[in-house]
Amino acid sequence: MTRASHVEPADGGVWTADLSPSGGPVLGPFPLRSEALTAEADWLIRKLLNPPG
Repeated sequence: MTRASHVEPADGGVWTADLSPSGGPVLGPFPLRSEALTAEADWLIRKLLNPPG
């Protein structure tokens, strides 16, 4: 199993959502981990589960 992304703490006490394992960008910084997780889920749903077609 391969991870689709990583939500990790960054310098300055903020969070990023690294979507590079799925061919996406690094989103953030976000002040809260929950915001990074929401952005991560939104991007994955839009790009991977609902591709343009």
